[in-house]
Amino acid sequence: MKIFTKIAAFAVVALALVAGTSSADAAFTRYLTVGSTGTDVSELQSILVSNGYLAAGLPSGYFGALTKAAVMKWQAAVGLPATGYFGPMSIAKIGMGSTSTSGSTTSTSGSTTGLKGGDGDFKDFDVLGNPDNEEVEEGETVEVFAFEFEADDSDLLVERVEFVASSSLNQVEKPWKVLDEVSIVVDGKTIADVDASDEDNWDEETSFNGASNVNAYSLRFDDVDYKVEEGDTVEFAIAVTATDDLDTDELGNWDIALADDGIRARNAEGIDVYEGNDTDDTTFTLDEATAGDLTVTVDTDDNEDAEVEISEDDSTDDVVIYTAQVESEDGDNNIEEVRITLSTTSATTVGTDFDDMIDTLYLFIDGDEVGSESVDSTGIVTFDDIDVDIEEGDEFAFEVRADINEQGQDEDNYNNGDGVYVTSMRIDFVDAQDDDQTVTDTTDGGDITFSLNALSVDLASKSAKMYGTQDNKGEYYITFKVSAPEEEDIYIPNGAASSTATNTGAYFKILNTGNSQVTATTSLAELNLVSGGSDEGNGYYKVSKGNTATFELHVVVDNTLGGDRGLKVQLSGVDYNTRALVPGLTRFTSGLDEEYRTSSVLLLTADASN
Repeated sequence: MKIFTKIAAFAVVALALVAGTSSADAAFTRYLTVGSTGTDVSELQSILVSNGYLAAGLPSGYFGALTKAAVMKWQAAVGLPATGYFGPMSIAKIGMGSTSTSGSTTSTSGSTTGLKGGDGDFKDFDVLGNPDNEEVEEGETVEVFAFEFEADDSDLLVERVEFVASSSLNQVEKPWKVLDEVSIVVDGKTIADVDASDEDNWDEETSFNGASNVNAYSLRFDDVDYKVEEGDTVEFAIAVTATDDLDTDELGNWDIALADDGIRARNAEGIDVYEGNDTDDTTFTLDEATAGDLTVTVDTDDNEDAEVEISEDDSTDDVVIYTAQVESEDGDNNIEEVRITLSTTSATTVGTDFDDMIDTLYLFIDGDEVGSESVDSTGIVTFDDIDVDIEEGDEFAFEVRADINEQGQDEDNYNNGDGVYVTSMRIDFVDAQDDDQTVTDTTDGGDITFSLNALSVDLASKSAKMYGTQDNKGEYYITFKVSAPEEEDIYIPNGAASSTATNTGAYFKILNTGNSQVTATTSLAELNLVSGGSDEGNGYYKVSKGNTATFELHVVVDNTLGGDRGLKVQLSGVDYNTRALVPGLTRFTSGLDEEYRTSSVLLLTADASN
């Protein structure tokens, strides 16, 4: 493994031998340890032999146990830690002419300013493997290797960290082609980083984890300069950032480990200590990015059928005809285009075109208008150039509003009772990997019926209380007035039910304290005529044209949901027709908002009330 040291006259050390001997030049361009081979090992052995630390005839070019023992003897003699590792301190000592004890002095590797303690070292050094235990997708930054240790007997200043990465698939892949950056992270903070896309920052290795001729490369962080105080245990993590354009043949596994003695730290005595072994490796996987994903949810309770009162003389603007929730589930996404498809209601006169009824559609996202488009006869409206970003995990409210044309009697553009609804919404977006994606939801919106002189509903009063002495039941009253149009009588069924029911007079929702709809049992749900109008005796109340009648919605709710609950009731719709006993009721919902919502009543569970 190539490990270079920064010393004067890089890698060229003049070996001043004992007095009276001639000097020799040796190029020590790496650190030497057990297992090292080569001419530099032979040169070291010759020096050790000539100074009596190694028996004559032993130089072999292989750094074995005898050479290590000889190095330890020499290190002890010249005042170095007797580790048997021929590293930067040993190279520097030989460069000073210290091959014997004659005139020798103890040398340190650098400043110890700010370091406390004595001859400290690593304690309980442990490789933790892949801390995130996840794949590294295109463009992602993930911690893939971690190690920890305790600073024992002194502060330790970590100066250098070197690791080795090898393609375990034996691909002809280079790390600088698949990685943009490598960093060291401690306690969530980056303390060092290297441009991994620069080939010059990598050194090719001839062996890795005991195997030779492998596709392995090392990368070094110099000048880390991170102090670990005596007695502290600190975890270091190596994080990699994958390029955002990995090809299929660049995907796969990489093994990663610390280089042999890849961590160098200086203790308070100025002595360098080392850790790291490339046999203690772990694996991370480069993978293509998960395609961005948007989820569209259309709540039928938010898209109920509605009647919109229109005019013969003026347009009716800003009418909400469709709502949806859009969530970004995987990655950040950029919405580029939204397409809305309309359809006519079953009651619409044959031959009526969409542009006869609607002039303009508007798209709102989280309350902000992001687009407006004219409506043509096709009923397909595309909002382009939206450019709205939705970050992963965010949810936005989409709302489509319309400007409704006046119903011109002379032009006869559309008839009373004609209408539209939204049949689909398609969203074109670009995900974080710059890939084009599309999501389509085909849940129908509610029928929006356009009527001249439609009925009107106004709140009179509302109240809520516990039902008698039964504290698991709540009693709710909503009193409201219904005014019939000038030209037509209206008929309202004399019943009441939750908003999931059909063909009844008054519709209501049961809500919790957060105003979310819940499904609870009702002991009583009725619609009573208070004044005005008449009970036709056939299941309908009649409100004569131009007149107003007062109705009372009376509901008793049982708490069968489990646990004590605060519950309330809201009037959400009034069904009517212009003729009694005729199928095809029209539901009025316009303006029936929180004003028609009672206060909440705290209801105990059924068990607790007994």
